[in-house]
Amino acid sequence: MCLHASIGTLLPLTKASPLRCAPQDSEPITALAISPDCTTLVSASRSLMLRVHDLQTGKLKRSWKVHKAAVADMAVDASGG
Repeated sequence: MCLHASIGTLLPLTKASPLRCAPQDSEPITALAISPDCTTLVSASRSLMLRVHDLQTGKLKRSWKVHKAAVADMAVDASGG
């Protein structure tokens, strides 16, 4: 799967149609991470927002403003920490 950053759409690499569309942000996405169990997508943007989505339903689980600068890289640990 890949995220088309300009429109926030999650696309499978073998299909042409979107699986999920992330809610639009006012700024470009700067980092993505998928949980080791492939159930959660975490995205960060230049708007300084971090968003956690359920990959099965596409629903937003949590969002909050982070740091004083855009997140450039992140990872999700299997321990949940």
